[in-house]
Amino acid sequence: IFISSYSRVMKRMHKTMNGDQAQFYAIPEDPRAAAEYTLIFESNIPEDLDLLDSLNLDKSAIRISIYLKDINSNFLIETAERLQAEAIQLASIKTAVVSSPDLMTAYMAKQNVIDMIKGLAFASVVICLSMILAFRSVLLGVVCMAPNLAPALVAFAICAVFIGEINMGAALVLSMILGIVVDDTIHFVVNYQRFREQGASADDAATGAYLSAGRAIVITTLVLCIGFAVPTVLAGLAINTLFYGLALIAIAVAGVIDLTFLPAMLARMQKTV
Repeated sequence: IFISSYSRVMKRMHKTMNGDQAQFYAIPEDPRAAAEYTLIFESNIPEDLDLLDSLNLDKSAIRISIYLKDINSNFLIETAERLQAEAIQLASIKTAVVSSPDLMTAYMAKQNVIDMIKGLAFASVVICLSMILAFRSVLLGVVCMAPNLAPALVAFAICAVFIGEINMGAALVLSMILGIVVDDTIHFVVNYQRFREQGASADDAATGAYLSAGRAIVITTLVLCIGFAVPTVLAGLAINTLFYGLALIAIAVAGVIDLTFLPAMLARMQKTV
């Protein structure tokens, strides 16, 4: 952490004007001395090194610049709010504004993540209701959502373990992937229902759907994974690498669950569906 402010200039000037004695490294108590130090400082430095980055033109407000290491958005927002509250309390001033491009981006990212997660939840409910109506079975529609929501849980777990937060890339990929992976589930369940309508048992219908739709699901999953693997390797920005990487993992997980978990669950629903 590095802090740059007008007070540091005043402390150095006060110390210099008093023979570089360590006890004078403090803000002068006399306002006239502070004004004289400011005038001397601005009169003896180049124009591009003036105090405009620390003082406004009429010297009625100061800016304190704090340089931090790369931190996540939530910690940056919490730090900014805490600094603003403490500045008002300790300095006995009416208002204090904490701002920076990174802070603005952090607020935008936080709001975008919240909105995307809400969108993911809304889309999940709509898709679930659509499958309930299409398959004419509440239980079948709910069970079919498992292969589609599991990739989102896996992506969240990866972000929590390796990144420590759910950023914009993770939230965006989950909203997008849900609309892609649901196709394989619908394809499998449609074949399952076709065999059931032909009189097959739940076990035989699940096996028939596996044999008829399994190859197509494998090919689709492989093609999509290859398509997302290329930009994962070639992407230059970290957020793009994360986006394509999570998409690759989510699609692979969805394909595996569609070929393992879904047939097993459909077979166990023999007396219900």
